[in-house]
Amino acid sequence: MPSSKFYEAGGRKFESVEFVAADVTIGVELEMILVPGEREDATLKNKATDETLFARDALEFLATELYSGNSFGADCVPPFAVKGDSTIIPGAELGGGKGIEVTTPIMKNTSADSKESWRYIVPKMYEALRSNATRVGGSIEFNSTTALQVHIGLGDNKTYNLPDLKRICKAILLFEKQIDTLHPTCRNPVDQFDLKNMLKSCGGNRHFARLRVVEWLDWVDRIADIRELIRLMNSSEGMAPGTYAQRYAKHNLFSLNKFGTIEFRQAHGTIDTEVTVNWIQTVITFVTEAVATVDAEFNKWAEGGFDASVYERFGVGWTPEDVERYWGCR
Repeated sequence: MPSSKFYEAGGRKFESVEFVAADVTIGVELEMILVPGEREDATLKNKATDETLFARDALEFLATELYSGNSFGADCVPPFAVKGDSTIIPGAELGGGKGIEVTTPIMKNTSADSKESWRYIVPKMYEALRSNATRVGGSIEFNSTTALQVHIGLGDNKTYNLPDLKRICKAILLFEKQIDTLHPTCRNPVDQFDLKNMLKSCGGNRHFARLRVVEWLDWVDRIADIRELIRLMNSSEGMAPGTYAQRYAKHNLFSLNKFGTIEFRQAHGTIDTEVTVNWIQTVITFVTEAVATVDAEFNKWAEGGFDASVYERFGVGWTPEDVERYWGCR
């Protein structure tokens, strides 16, 4: 039965519940660079670089399909949010482009024939984005500063209970280096303490320095509440005050404070539907398997290691021949 305990953060109150795979909810943030085409029609050209118009044109029909009767009127909050993003740097090659972020509604982990399912919504969203870019003569591009960020939660106003969350954190600490191999070089910054590094390692923070892996897991076991666990995993230890946004970790637990979710931030931005669907499923498998694993097994792995079959079990055993090309990055 779900726990009746509550976790309060940032003025919000989340009910802490036991993890059930069928109850998983997914949110996606896709960062991209929209590059205008060479159309002579100035109106169409400007339309391609205006993120508000782009969202309306690309996603309004899908929102209407999903939420019949709703519109993007002044009094209506659209299910898809679109905004500019200053962390996206087009660079010289894409200098004429504009960085934007598209955020999905909260999606359910159900079959693809359900309009509430991420398996239905994500492909539809990608199709809408691609077709709109083609219509206005522009293109959607990605570089090292664009991400595909996936939030895994348990529904509105709900979050993980502490024992389940601890097991997920143990899996992150044990398998973080393996997860790194699933991503291109540009999504694996080397310097953990570089202020510009927005993909910091959980296991690389200074709380864990000079400790053995088994001691990492012991520390997680001793944690008394969710806030303490967040500070351990997304630590600012060793960083100058005010210079490190703790949410900029590959595996971001600070999103528990705002959304009740765990955010997986490392994936490269892409408009490839198959790649995105595969990655979301990988993340869901990872979280589900982590919760299902008993603490004694984590401790055994920390002390004695494990073989490749464990990676397969957690969904992170795949090794694309060319990871850079798989993600479609430059």
